[in-house]
Amino acid sequence: MSDLGHLSNEDAAQALVDVVTPKTKHIFLAHRSQHNNTEYLARETAKEMLIDGEANINDDLKIIDTEPNHPTKLIEI
Repeated sequence: MSDLGHLSNEDAAQALVDVVTPKTKHIFLAHRSQHNNTEYLARETAKEMLIDGEANINDDLKIIDTEPNHPTKLIEI
């Protein structure tokens, strides 16, 4: 985390590599702020780190983008 309290894409993605298992079905990218990050950068960093970190994931894993000021669609679990 930065001195300003922002979680970097790299730190968020590394946390995913550490906790994602084959049972993980959904990842919500909820660390984005209104001004300091983009959906594309957050998603691509997460995908790259999961692949490069050799995370043990299933093909049906969904990465879901969130917006700071909008509700996220409901999912069925």
